[in-house]
Amino acid sequence: MLRKEVHLAINQLADALPSRGLAFYVRRASPDGVFLRLAGDTEGVAGWTVQEWMARGGSSLDQVHPDDVERVQATLRDLNEADERSIEYRFISRDGGERWVCDSLRAIPGAPGGPWEVVGVLQKADLERTLRSQVAALEERIWESQRMESLGALAGGVAHDFNNLLTTILSTIQLLNEESATWSPAARRDRRTIREAADHGSGMVRQILRFAARKEHASGPVDVNLVVRDLEGVLRRRLGPEVTLDLHLGGELPVILSDSAQLEQVILNLAVNAREAMPEGGEVRLYTDRHVLSDSLIVEGGDLLPPREYVRIRVEDSGLGIPDLVRQRIF
Repeated sequence: MLRKEVHLAINQLADALPSRGLAFYVRRASPDGVFLRLAGDTEGVAGWTVQEWMARGGSSLDQVHPDDVERVQATLRDLNEADERSIEYRFISRDGGERWVCDSLRAIPGAPGGPWEVVGVLQKADLERTLRSQVAALEERIWESQRMESLGALAGGVAHDFNNLLTTILSTIQLLNEESATWSPAARRDRRTIREAADHGSGMVRQILRFAARKEHASGPVDVNLVVRDLEGVLRRRLGPEVTLDLHLGGELPVILSDSAQLEQVILNLAVNAREAMPEGGEVRLYTDRHVLSDSLIVEGGDLLPPREYVRIRVEDSGLGIPDLVRQRIF
C-alpha cells in the first residue's frame, strides 16, 4: 500500500508542485539507481528536464559527476528498510556545468517479491555549499591570523635574543679596532669579515622585528631602492632556486612618505603570487622608476590619484597570468 501511495503522490506533484529548486523521485534501490517516477524542478536542480531524463531510460547515474558516482552507488546499495539518508553530490548539467544537490532519501517496500525502492527529494545545494565554503575560509583565515600572531611573538623574542648576541659581537669588534694597528693584513681582513657578517645579521633582525610587529603602522621617509635591496635576500629565498629574480632599480629616486614594513609586505606578497603562477619555475622582474601621471587615476576604494610625479614599483613574471574572470574582480 505504501508503494502505491508514494507513486500516486509523485504523479500528483508533477502537475501541482509549488516550489522551485526541488525535485521528487522514486528510484530503484540498486547501484544503477534508475528513476521510476520523477517530478518537480529537475531542470533547475540538476540541469535536465523530466522528459530528457526519461528519454534516457530513467538512468540517474549517467548525469552524476564521475567523482561522485561511487558514493551514490554505495548509498543506494547499503539502504535497509526505513533507512533515511542525506548525501551531497554533483550532477553534470546539459551545458556541461556542475550542479551540487542535496539528496534526502528513504527506502520503501517495492513491488511484492521485488527489490526495495527509494523515495527522495533533490534540492539545490550550491548556495549552502558556497556559504559553508566561505565560513570554512573565514575560519582558516582566523586560524592563520592566530598562528601568525604566535609565530610573530616567537620570532620577535628570538630576534631580540639574537640582537643581544650581535650587540656583544659588535661591541667586542669595536674594542678590537683599537688594537688592530699591530695586526697582520690577514687578521684585519678576518675582523672586517666578522664585522660585515654582524652588520648583515643586524639588518636581518630589524626585518624580523618589523614583520613580527603588531602595532599601528607609522609613515615616514622611505628610500624605495633601499627597501628593495634589504629585501632581496628574503625574496630570493622565498622564490626558490627555480625562479630567477632580476632587479632593475631606477637611479636618483626621490624619498617617499610610506611605512617600510608595509611596503616590504606588499612586495613580498607580489613575489609570492608570482611564484605560485610559475610552478615549473621562471623569472620575476622588479622595477623601480619615476612615473609621471598625466591624468587622475582611480585606485582601490574609489580614491583618486592626482596627476604628478610618483615613484613606481612594477613586478612582472613569466607565469601563466591572471584568468580574465579573476582579473575582473581583483579589486
